[in-house]
Amino acid sequence: MQLNFECRICKLIYDYDVGEVSFNEIGDLRLEIYPVCLKCKSKKWYLSEYGQSQVTKLFMSKDG
Repeated sequence: MQLNFECRICKLIYDYDVGEVSFNEIGDLRLEIYPVCLKCKSKKWYLSEYGQSQVTKLFMSKDG
């Protein structure tokens, strides 16, 4: 699955294929593959606003 991220270092907003997305028992996001900035290669990232909405939709679609 592709999610949208923002690099904490250079502020690039980019899509990244993170593989399987899941949530632990308290609802924390778990990614199969963690993103690396396409511009500066940093591993420090935030979910962009769009990425947050993608994760919210995914979380809300999971069966109880």
